[in-house]
Formats: sequence, C-alpha cells, structure tokens
Amino acid sequence: MRHTEPRPSLTTVTPRVALRRRRLAIRLTGAALAWSAGLVVGALLLPVYDGQTVVDANGITLTTATYVQRNGAWVLIPILVPALASVAATLAIARPVRRAARWAWLPVGLVWAVGLVTITNAGGLMLPVAVLASLALRLGVPSPDRDDRADRGAARPGRRRPPGGPPSREQRAEAS
Repeated sequence: MRHTEPRPSLTTVTPRVALRRRRLAIRLTGAALAWSAGLVVGALLLPVYDGQTVVDANGITLTTATYVQRNGAWVLIPILVPALASVAATLAIARPVRRAARWAWLPVGLVWAVGLVTITNAGGLMLPVAVLASLALRLGVPSPDRDDRADRGAARPGRRRPPGGPPSREQRAEAS
C-alpha cells in the first residue's frame, strides 16, 4: 500500500505565493495611483483644445486651452474618481480584511461605470485605473476558503441543538 499525502484544495495558497500576490497587488495599486495622478495633472496642465482667432487683417492668433480651462473646474470631480478608487484599493490592500475590500469595490465599480459610459470622451483614459485596481483587489485581498463557504450553513460550535429537539437530517438518515 502506497502512502499518499492529502492534496491541498484549490483555494489553498502557499505563503510564498501569497507574498508574491501581495507584492504584485502593491505594484498594481502604485500603477493605478500614478495613472490617476497623471489624469489630474493632464487635465490641469496639458493643452488639449486648439483654436485660432483673427485679430485684424495683419494676422491670426493661435490659442490653446486645457481640459479644465475649457470645461470648468467641475470636470475635476469625475477625473478624481479614479484617484479615489486607487486610494481605496491601496487601503484595502494595506489592511487585507474582507470587509475593507467590499468597500473598496464600490469606487472601483464607479470608475468602471463612468469609464464605460464616457468611453468616447475621457472614459477611455479611466479604464486602465479600473483594470489595475480590480486586479490589485483580486490579488491582494484574501478570499474566503472553500471550507468557510461550506460551513456557513452548518451549525456553529456555539449553536448546538438543544436535546429533545427535532432530529437532524443525519439522525433521520441513520434511523431509516
């Protein structure tokens, strides 16, 4: 008879793999932060609109304007949403608790929504932040074990059935 070791479940991750995933998640959030900071700086400083004005018969005046100059300061609100999502992902990875990750998915989902709705305007520039933050959250936050999911419906150790109560399924199966 050959001795076989039990196979680890599919959700089991070695400490080395977990550390590598965490490091990759940190790099991805850093890239998302850098991209979102670039969006804000680009909206404030890069000339994206060109124009020309005829002053008189002697010449033409060429003008440029940034995204914020042309549309107003209110456009910084949707442009700051990717930065908010990046910070939320960073905080969720810094404290790898499932509850923090649930809250971090809200701004990331908002970036996905705004990016897809406005894909022909500035949304195409927001989607890389959504992808990077999503991957970072997926890699950096621990997922529940398969055993935890199976035990949700089972009775907890502190919640035992009182004696004399109705029989459990197992007891009924044994009795028949």
